[in-house]
Amino acid sequence: MESAIATFNRFQVDAILVFGENNSVLSDTSIHTTVPILYYGLKENSTYPTIDVNRRKAIKLAVNYLEEIGHKKIAFIGDLTDKDPLQKEKAIGFFEAMNVKKASDLPELAIPTNGLEVHDGYHAAKVVLANNKDITAIITGSYDLTRGVLRAANELSLDVPKDLSIISYDNIPQSENLGVTLSTVGVPVTRIAKHINETLLSIIEGHNIQDSIILDPELNIGTSCAPFGWYD
Repeated sequence: MESAIATFNRFQVDAILVFGENNSVLSDTSIHTTVPILYYGLKENSTYPTIDVNRRKAIKLAVNYLEEIGHKKIAFIGDLTDKDPLQKEKAIGFFEAMNVKKASDLPELAIPTNGLEVHDGYHAAKVVLANNKDITAIITGSYDLTRGVLRAANELSLDVPKDLSIISYDNIPQSENLGVTLSTVGVPVTRIAKHINETLLSIIEGHNIQDSIILDPELNIGTSCAPFGWYD
């Protein structure tokens, strides 16, 4: 981080955008620059102006919607550890929506993964779907996890959404044919980019900006999700 900031100082840039990852903390005592900084990530990890998305609320939106359309056995597949605070926010959103405090309160519905890749979603889904036939809906913590869940469902001859509804946490445009149009929850990357650009311009022009901007998520329903019992 320090070397990158030093490079920007030499090039005399107008502003610096820092993308926060995992437990990285950005404080005004850890770096040396007079260039304005905007941080994208959790506010608690930065003493600079910050833009972030409400991941906790996003997962709550997914749970609430699935409950509204009749699903009772709703599972969450994602990172349930405390290692990555960004992923932790999603897990907390699931626990709060399900009225529990931790993963052990929902041992059959809160499914941990070793990562956020396709094979992580695949292995987690194979285990939970083989052992719990009552699950009718799954919320995933990332797009790649969802791809793995879809693969597992296909191998288990489960039709999406007839047998299983899926909502994916997803901030990126879908780039491949998955056979279904994903139902997603999150903040579209285009909206994130728009807010970042506008805020950076405000910083450069010397305007006062909010210290913390939290973007509200959207729920977009595609063909991977359907009311419980719709096909009966």
